[in-house]
Amino acid sequence: MNILCDNKFIKKLSEEEFRIVIENRPKLKFNEYGLNNHGEFIDYMNPHDNCYWDAIIPGYLNKIEYNKYIITTAIIGIFFIEDGNHKIAVRVNEPGFNLKKSRQDITQFISNYKQQTRIRGIWISSENLKEFCKYYNKYFYTKSRIDIINNFSLISKM
Repeated sequence: MNILCDNKFIKKLSEEEFRIVIENRPKLKFNEYGLNNHGEFIDYMNPHDNCYWDAIIPGYLNKIEYNKYIITTAIIGIFFIEDGNHKIAVRVNEPGFNLKKSRQDITQFISNYKQQTRIRGIWISSENLKEFCKYYNKYFYTKSRIDIINNFSLISKM
């Protein structure tokens, strides 16, 4: 089990596949924020909440079986949150992925999450992940996450 700060975990995301276990959020009485499939990166702990790093699995029409172990096949992006409890959107080795549904799921999840938690964050697509990693590593020790969120949002829109 590895405990990784977000800057190191985010960098690692583009380097390998990961094992995820599908989380039974209704049984745990956790909010699903409008998304069918949630999981946890079982080999990596997030020091910001002392739990496994969170995976959201958008774009699948069906629920994936609870407690099933699966492998990531792609990182779709990261919902980078000011409190450090980021949500990593992944594609997995299950049939039934739909790109249009994935985009809809992500938009709905982020909207619901922001509305229900009042926590600020930004969506970083996989296309912008390397650029974000460079920016985040540069300011990891000198800026708050909310400053990084605000500043990177401005930079990435230019």
